[in-house]
Amino acid sequence: MMIMEKTTMNFNKMSMDSDLHSDQLIEAITLIKNNESFFGCEQDFAREILERNWNDFTYKDVLSVLNNCSFYHYIKNASLTYILNDEEFLQRESGNLIELGEEIKDFNSLCAELNDD
Repeated sequence: MMIMEKTTMNFNKMSMDSDLHSDQLIEAITLIKNNESFFGCEQDFAREILERNWNDFTYKDVLSVLNNCSFYHYIKNASLTYILNDEEFLQRESGNLIELGEEIKDFNSLCAELNDD
């Protein structure tokens, strides 16, 4: 009986973790889809990096912007259903999408603070 209870508890925790991950992923996709201004700033940032003296971080920073913008261009015209059914993309990129969603939230908060001043 004890093994059955422990297995059920583990399954419920996995289910809750999965639901939380799904909610975070849907939120991130929505943020990416609806924040064109963030990606405009990202492109401006990449231009600034390329105009400065190149250093050890130039390639990494520009690649990061390109990846973010490629997510935006993939997601902006696709339906949420289409994206959620692209299992290969989600398995490969879900962590990056959630991280990008957090960056967009921070960007939006900063913009709101600047507009309040």
